[in-house]
Amino acid sequence: MNSRRLPHDRYITAVVDALAAAGLGPTSAETSDSGTNRYETGPDAGCITQLQALLTWDVDAPGLNASKHRTGFVLLWEHPVEQWQWAPCKKPEARKRQPEPLPLHRWADPAAVVDVVRVLLAGLPVPAGGDPRLWLHFVAASEAVTAWASTKNSPQEGTPVTTPIGEALRQAADRATACWTPEPSGPGLCSLLGEVAREGRLDEVDLWDAVVTHLGEELTVPWERAPGRTRTDVAAMLRAVAAGVE
Repeated sequence: MNSRRLPHDRYITAVVDALAAAGLGPTSAETSDSGTNRYETGPDAGCITQLQALLTWDVDAPGLNASKHRTGFVLLWEHPVEQWQWAPCKKPEARKRQPEPLPLHRWADPAAVVDVVRVLLAGLPVPAGGDPRLWLHFVAASEAVTAWASTKNSPQEGTPVTTPIGEALRQAADRATACWTPEPSGPGLCSLLGEVAREGRLDEVDLWDAVVTHLGEELTVPWERAPGRTRTDVAAMLRAVAAGVE
């Protein structure tokens, strides 16, 4: 995956994990925000980039029907397109082959992607109709992609991508500056993260995972109740966590 957090990374990771769990993992998987948007036909054609992901199954992929896919195949996710796409690998650059649409929404449930990949690996015809199943967290991810696209182009190198989780953590930091307290009656980190998670329609566990990872797996209650801990300390920590997930 990309070394820099992108708005669709979490979704693509969920898809790859589901494929791996089913024994159908791709040979390689990558995400990017630097590919030229080939769907832009206006005056900015050739100048605007897009979010994309490329999952590749080469000729040695377990279960691949080599008689049907003599060079392997790729699955392509692109943010201007509402569906996943696929194409046979065409070396040296698979993406030069015009891809074909799959019956998978851009935010299809990873389990739905697994079902279609199983069909492709077997060399069977792609099923008709669209699978209605959507990824549990597609709303937040879709909003993050929309926010990315609203900048008119990919952010300049070194500029962080604002994600829903990052924005929620920044909101928690702002509130910590005004009202955090180490007292058991709160509001402490638990209350602050719960509030912003509910308001942002996010999974609170994702916020906690980011905080605990930043603290080196240290328990948050002892950390925030350490002698001398201040609101400034807590806010700074939350902003650092936010920066780390963008």
